[in-house]
Amino acid sequence: MNREDLRDLGLLSGVDALLQALNWGDYEILLARYYERIEWLGAEIDRQARLARIQRAVRDAHLARHNNDHDLRKLIVAEGFASFYARLTEVREMFAA
Repeated sequence: MNREDLRDLGLLSGVDALLQALNWGDYEILLARYYERIEWLGAEIDRQARLARIQRAVRDAHLARHNNDHDLRKLIVAEGFASFYARLTEVREMFAA
């Protein structure tokens, strides 16, 4: 959806529908844009490091979400499942309330 489509969707159906229509790249943009307004949970991390960790977790999650078994298996063999899982849970904890 383009910007106008998203704006219209939000006006017609509310913010929840708008958020459901965004893709993960849109969320990354919003997190960077409104970084200072977000109450981050977990360890104190500088802005660039936090955003980089979120971007890395999004890339990792895409492998699992899209059933990219080949690349996901390569990643887990190279870094270990514990490292992969730790990245995902660390980012999840930044948002858990």
